[in-house]
Amino acid sequence: MKSLFLRSCAALLCACGLAACGGSSGSLLLSGTITGLTQPNLVLSNGGESLAVAPVSLTSTQQVFSFVNLLNQGDSYNVTVTTPPLESNCTVTNGVGNASTGNVTTVLVNCVTHAYTLGGTVSGLTSGNSVTLKNGNDSVTVGSNIPFAFQAQVAFGAPYTVVQQPTNGGQTCSVTGGDTGAGAGLMVHGGVNVQVTCQ
Repeated sequence: MKSLFLRSCAALLCACGLAACGGSSGSLLLSGTITGLTQPNLVLSNGGESLAVAPVSLTSTQQVFSFVNLLNQGDSYNVTVTTPPLESNCTVTNGVGNASTGNVTTVLVNCVTHAYTLGGTVSGLTSGNSVTLKNGNDSVTVGSNIPFAFQAQVAFGAPYTVVQQPTNGGQTCSVTGGDTGAGAGLMVHGGVNVQVTCQ
């Protein structure tokens, strides 16, 4: 009889514990939206539960996340970033509250990937000549044999391709460097320098 009483008390305490911390005995989802996630390793947490989230694309898009454990009405939640993504910072908005009568869907996680300078050097330009270099819609005109840098930085892991337009003096220029050896690749920590050689 005493053993049965103890088992009953233990079961009651266990049930109460699950309800208090938002265990899987609930029926309400804790979910939200992530923007700007382009890199791996993001881990979100709510209480004792952790959720690893992988990016769906290398470009900045929106994606939805949901914790596995369900909430009961009145349960508190506190969504935090336990581990930020590689080369990124993330902030949480609407991450603290109490579950009401419906699913929690208003948690917002915004991630920003670190960006670095794309630049390089130009050599071989004769006096009075200039060369225009482009990376996507960004361009820079170099009028002497000096280091250059594009105005817009490139996010870590994002692709770049440096191409040259004809010089104003009729010289021929070639671009080398980067992952491909021809002025293209994916941005790395610390930035990328390419070489432009004119003749």
